[in-house]
Amino acid sequence: MCAVSGGMDSMVLLHAMHAVGLDIVVGHVNHGLRPEAGQDQQLVEETAEKLGLRCISCKVDAAKWPGSPEQAAREARYAALAKIAKLAKANIIATAHHQTDQAETLMLHALRGSPPHGMAKLTQAPLGKGAVAAATEDWRSFYLGTDSRSRLLRVRRVQQKAFLRYTHCCSSLRQSSVACGRQLLCLKEPGLVRPFLSIPHSEIQAYAAENNILYNEDATNASEAYLRNRVRRGVLPALETALPGATKRLAQAAEIASDEQEYLQQQVNRFIEKNKIIRPDGLFIPIEPLKIQHIAMKKLIIREAARRTGTKAPSFDFTEYVLQLLDAAPGTVYNGLVHREQGGLLFGGSLPTAKPVPLKEGTIYFDNIKIKAKISQAKPQFQPNSAALCLQACQNSVFRFATPTDTFQPLNTAGPRTLYSRLRDRGLPPTMRPHTTVLARNTTVLWVPGWTIAHEARIIEPQKAQTHLCIKIIGGHTI
Repeated sequence: MCAVSGGMDSMVLLHAMHAVGLDIVVGHVNHGLRPEAGQDQQLVEETAEKLGLRCISCKVDAAKWPGSPEQAAREARYAALAKIAKLAKANIIATAHHQTDQAETLMLHALRGSPPHGMAKLTQAPLGKGAVAAATEDWRSFYLGTDSRSRLLRVRRVQQKAFLRYTHCCSSLRQSSVACGRQLLCLKEPGLVRPFLSIPHSEIQAYAAENNILYNEDATNASEAYLRNRVRRGVLPALETALPGATKRLAQAAEIASDEQEYLQQQVNRFIEKNKIIRPDGLFIPIEPLKIQHIAMKKLIIREAARRTGTKAPSFDFTEYVLQLLDAAPGTVYNGLVHREQGGLLFGGSLPTAKPVPLKEGTIYFDNIKIKAKISQAKPQFQPNSAALCLQACQNSVFRFATPTDTFQPLNTAGPRTLYSRLRDRGLPPTMRPHTTVLARNTTVLWVPGWTIAHEARIIEPQKAQTHLCIKIIGGHTI
């Protein structure tokens, strides 16, 4: 599938792929952010029709996506392109990013104090079973002619597999989902390829002019409000003037970084998969195996763990602060995102959002827990993850998550205390306490599944048959 916005670069890519004779589908995303968006869609659809190609357009409301307008549009676009590719049964998504884009991306990452991943992170790899075989010839054989006499697309007439260089999905495509734009896409999903990454933008411009390719100009590309535009229109031209060939060398540096990053990322993923502990409150990384890693690996592991728990582009400062947590006392927190706990680092630490569920006889569900409750006349039975409670004490009670104001007096103990203090005494980390499931009446906790019932909810003569409430937890997480 060829992703076409209606701008110059993607329109040239569409003509180039069609000229080679590829079996392609055109995919267009209307972001709805500009008044001219409808004109872009019309141009793409009309061009596809003239070329005899199927075109699938998708309209998204990028304004509803989180982040800056630029980031929101990007995430909405890649999520929509993935859906279009699946609909079209395409295993490749080709975009028109070029050498200048790659140089810009490398520079932007450097300016943010981040490693040169981004577009440089693309690596050579087949897309798995069913995909066309990996390239037998570098995509540099797919280029735009510069001969003034005939600046036509000069592509060796080889099979499809001879000019496309396949890649893993980029991070923005991996993070798209139904819920919030972040559903992981593995290699069994549509993969991303950028055939123009070795081609300077000037050659694309020259080809478009020579061949009278129709395209729409996005007015926002001239806006100085965006950092990328300032780099594109001011910084890179100045670099080229001072040091001719700077853009090409930046793109080459990105390619070198890509190869090195691919190997390092494999090692990082291997470390995390071996050592991680998935908890309701986030991703826990044990500190001992992390401490013995090389400083470069420590930083990469920290960034990857942060990305997996929602931090999009961990900066230099972020990484340095988290490194300091390795030697900090348990209980230290960085920006609410990373917690130093006994024995490790917790990435995430988000608060639960499930609403309280009133207790009633029968089967009820709270969060990911299935709960069965019944009134029994038999002698109380005491089993793991179950409780026999005084029926009267449980009136108007609900299942919910613990809060800092809750009080709890465990069975056969003297006097109530805050539940959080008792959980602390049991060694439960601070970030886990808000994820503790309880049965409570107002702020009085009657039962902590996995631990014990409250003294006031006890059955007075448990050895005798009597009316009581029997509750059993099936599945889910308890302390």
